[in-house]
Amino acid sequence: MAVKRVPLALVNSGNYLTVLLRVRQNGLLDLAVGDTVVYRNLEVPGYVPMIGLRLALYARTGGANASYWFDNVCLGYTIPASISITGEPADALVLLGQTATFQVLVSNPQGVTYQWRRNGMDIPGATGSTYTTPTLALADDGTGYSVVVTGPSNAVTSRTAVASVMAKFDAGANPPVNLDFNDYAVPADGAIFGTAIITGPGGVGDSAFLQLTEAVNDQSGSFLLNTPAGAAPIKDFTATWMMRVGGGTAVPADGFSFVLGPDVVDGTFGEDGAGSGLVVGFDTYDNGTTEVAPEITIVHRGSQVATRPFDISVLRTDDAFEQIGVRVNRNGTLDLYYGDTAVYRALPLPGFAPFEAGRFGWGARTGGLNDNHWMDDVKIALNTQPDVGTTLAIRQSGANVVVEWTGGGTLQTATALPGAWADIPGAASGYTTPASDAVRFFRVRQ
Repeated sequence: MAVKRVPLALVNSGNYLTVLLRVRQNGLLDLAVGDTVVYRNLEVPGYVPMIGLRLALYARTGGANASYWFDNVCLGYTIPASISITGEPADALVLLGQTATFQVLVSNPQGVTYQWRRNGMDIPGATGSTYTTPTLALADDGTGYSVVVTGPSNAVTSRTAVASVMAKFDAGANPPVNLDFNDYAVPADGAIFGTAIITGPGGVGDSAFLQLTEAVNDQSGSFLLNTPAGAAPIKDFTATWMMRVGGGTAVPADGFSFVLGPDVVDGTFGEDGAGSGLVVGFDTYDNGTTEVAPEITIVHRGSQVATRPFDISVLRTDDAFEQIGVRVNRNGTLDLYYGDTAVYRALPLPGFAPFEAGRFGWGARTGGLNDNHWMDDVKIALNTQPDVGTTLAIRQSGANVVVEWTGGGTLQTATALPGAWADIPGAASGYTTPASDAVRFFRVRQ
C-alpha cells in the first residue's frame, strides 16, 4: 500500500518511543513514531469497517539482530451506531443439480436480523448471514438473491447476487477424436515427449491410459495431437477428457495444461502451456511469485484472460479420474468445468478468431514435489463449417410449443437471454415441448 524510507534511528532508537497508529472511519491512516509523523491522511484502498479483529504485534531477527520490546499497549475503537454491509453477496456459478451459497458481512452483527430474498421476494426461513439454495435447475439460471439486514437503528439491502447454472457438456456420440489408448499405441496423428507413456492397467475402468508424469520429482511429459480438421480453421470445438491428479507428495506440484494453437512444437511443457493460441493451465503449486495457485488460468493469444484460485482439493482427484470439459463457442467465448466444479461460462476471449490448423496438446510436470498426471478417454468435436443462413420459428400448438429451424445445428435453451444456454439432447427441427408460464428462449448453435 505504501513504503517510506526513514532514518535507522527511528526504528533502532535504543529507548522506548511512543507509536501512534490511527485509522479513521473514512479509511485514512495516520502513523507517528516518537516525534516523527510518518504518514498523515494515507488512504487505505478498499477500506471497510472491520469485525472479528485481534491485536497482534510481531518482530523477528535474522543474520543480525536487535531487541524489540513493547509496553503500555492501548487500543481504542468506535462502533458505529448504524450498521453497514462490509461484504456483499457474490455471484455464484454452479453445475446443474448443485446448490449455491451466498453470504453477507456487516459492520456489527450484534442485534442484527437477516431476511434473504429471491428475485425480490422473501424466502421463508432464510434468516441467517448465509443462505444456501435448494438444488438448482436450468430454469433457475439468472435468479437474483439479495438480503435485507436490519439493525437497532437502520436497515440496509445488499446487492443482488446472480446464480448461474451450467449443464455439463460433452463431445457427442461419435466425435472425430475418440481415444481410449486401449491398444497401447500412440495415435497415428499424435506424438508423446518426455516422460509421457501409454501404459496400464489403471486407467478408467482399469484400462490403459496416457501417463504424462508419475508421482516422481522432476518429470515432464506431453501429448500432442494434430487437429483432424487439416488446414481448415476451427470455428468452435468441444474437448473432454478424464484426468487423474494425485498420489504424490502431501503438497503437490506442479500441474498440467491443455493447449490449442498453430505453433505448438515438439517438446514438453507443464502448467504454463505452449504456443500462442489457447492455453488452459491447471496450476497445483504456488511458487511464491505473482500467481495465486492452486488456480485455473486462461491465456489466449499470449494474454492472460482470467485466473481463478481454488483449494487444492478441487484440482486433486487422488485415486479417481474426473472429467474435464473445455468448450470454445463460435462467438468467441469459453466454457469450462473440472469434475463437479463449474469454472467458467461464456468467458470472452478477446481478439478471438477461428483457430488455424495446428495441434491440440496436453502437458504436465513435477518439480521438487510431485503428483501423478494421468489422462484417458479423450474426446473432441470441432466445427470448421462457415456460417450458414438459419431460420428459426416458434409456434404454439395446443398446449405445446413447437420449435422449427433450417440449416442444421444444435437446439439450445435458456431462461434468460444472456444464458446459460444448454443443449437439448437429440432435438431436431419440429421439437415440441409443453407450454408453461416460465420464460424460455431458444437458439440454434451451428
